[in-house]
Amino acid sequence: MQNRNPAFWYGTALAWKTGFGTLSADYLLGGNRGERAKIDYSRLFGFGKFSVEPYGSVEWFSNDYINYYYGVRASEARAGRLEYTASSAYAVSIGTRINYSLTRKQKVTLDVAAKHFTDGITESPIVGRRYLPALALGYAYQFE
Repeated sequence: MQNRNPAFWYGTALAWKTGFGTLSADYLLGGNRGERAKIDYSRLFGFGKFSVEPYGSVEWFSNDYINYYYGVRASEARAGRLEYTASSAYAVSIGTRINYSLTRKQKVTLDVAAKHFTDGITESPIVGRRYLPALALGYAYQFE
């Protein structure tokens, strides 16, 4: 299959913080790689140096995005890998971030999540599963 190159994504994002949590949204364009949009809700619970932040999101991907990253062009089709052209698709994610503040400026984060893809992605012959588990460990230093 032909390589799929990464794209530079640009767009708008906004967040609304309330006493009930944070609602955020973004809309991104990736040149000829399509569009994607996401709505996310999270709620932070603090426990001294620890904090726990459960979250959920819904993400939409345009058909150009799906066809570029998950489609199979006629020239790429082989036995067992049929040509595939898709319509737009969605993904739903849930997860939890666990943060630990090492100092006032340093933080370590563990993010555990699961993402569920809809048919536009999972029907592609190059996608093997409907659910994608994720585990990420991060370190942040805040400059002043």
